[in-house]
Amino acid sequence: IPIVSGVGHETDTTIADHVADLRAPTPTAAAEMISKAAYALPGILDDFGLRINRVMLQVMSERQARFSELQPRLNRHVERLLLDKSMRFDELKPRLVAPQRLLSQYEEKCLQLQQLLGRNWQEQYSSKLSLLEGLCLRLTARKPNIEAERERLSQWQERLDRSIHQQLKAHQQKFEQYAQLLHNINPKQVLQRGFSIVYDAEGQVVQAAEQLGVGQELQLEFASGRAAVHVKSLNLKEQ
Repeated sequence: IPIVSGVGHETDTTIADHVADLRAPTPTAAAEMISKAAYALPGILDDFGLRINRVMLQVMSERQARFSELQPRLNRHVERLLLDKSMRFDELKPRLVAPQRLLSQYEEKCLQLQQLLGRNWQEQYSSKLSLLEGLCLRLTARKPNIEAERERLSQWQERLDRSIHQQLKAHQQKFEQYAQLLHNINPKQVLQRGFSIVYDAEGQVVQAAEQLGVGQELQLEFASGRAAVHVKSLNLKEQ
């Protein structure tokens, strides 16, 4: 909004005078300035309207002239594009195939593939059948003789039984030999020939007279039992 200052006192200058858009020496002068501008505003607006109309007419005239200049070029460009497309269509037209013809070609190709598939399937079936027959013949040729294998198994069983029996007999004989040897070297077998074994009070075997003392209690083991004795005297051999 335009601001007009009119404080008065011509000799004074206020801050409002510096920030206002227009300064008047007095309030009356400010009112006169505003009134003159208000009366002149319709004329100014009419003048601006006329100027705008002239400018718009000039711009439209220039645009119309420019369009008139470019229209022939645009028409020629469109005609050239249409001509190029027409020539391109004429070039491609011989290569285009009618739908009925194309369908007929596909039907013929499908029929050929069907026949080829049938022949291949028949050939593969015959090949697999021949292979199966060959395998059956080979399997029949390699079929084991049950009776012969059973007889052979029986012979092996007899040989195994004989071998086990012989080994058991040999081990039994060896065991009896070891048992007899153990029986012969058993110290208690000596008792059967009239000997005895002397034990002290702690159950230890007395091997020499030097281990004894007068009055000592001993145990004598015989073949048929034991007896308790006392040492009355010792008769040691001089070495």
